[in-house]
Amino acid sequence: GGRVRVQVHHRSFLEASPEQFQEVKAIVVDPTCSGSGMIGRVDHLLRHHSIGNSCGASRKRVAAIASFQKRILSHALSFPSVERVVYSTCSVHDEENEHVVADVLASNPEFVLMKALPEWQRRGRHGKGAKTKGIEVTNCVRADPVKDLTTGFFVAVFERRRGRNKGKRLREGEHGPQT
Repeated sequence: GGRVRVQVHHRSFLEASPEQFQEVKAIVVDPTCSGSGMIGRVDHLLRHHSIGNSCGASRKRVAAIASFQKRILSHALSFPSVERVVYSTCSVHDEENEHVVADVLASNPEFVLMKALPEWQRRGRHGKGAKTKGIEVTNCVRADPVKDLTTGFFVAVFERRRGRNKGKRLREGEHGPQT
């Protein structure tokens, strides 16, 4: 393979200009989330799987967090040469996971969802309503703190469609960033 170069910048990701980072091929987006999947939090002991009770997160707070997550993820997809973007949270809320993915995919048709961690059993879910209709949420990964006996988390891998970027797409069999 090629060279891998990492640069660390201490600032808000939303301040990073895509034009300043023309050669960026991969981005990991691990934004602020409700933390509803975190084991060891005191409020986890009181958790029920409904959004109103999960880790004390109100619907209003989760909606605000999801809005921020959409901004961050959309910004990552705006980098001109980015080929792959990995989105992850430590949340169990559909609103921060599948709904964010569906909304961002709808406004970025040059990207598709790739199957994250193919060996992982628990996959993304459609949930209630038509929010995720037509989206391959089964390409996403979900871990449930109760069922999987681990921290709850979610992972989605976005890949730019062929011919839709200025950079080269990964060749068949070539592995990009490990997810």
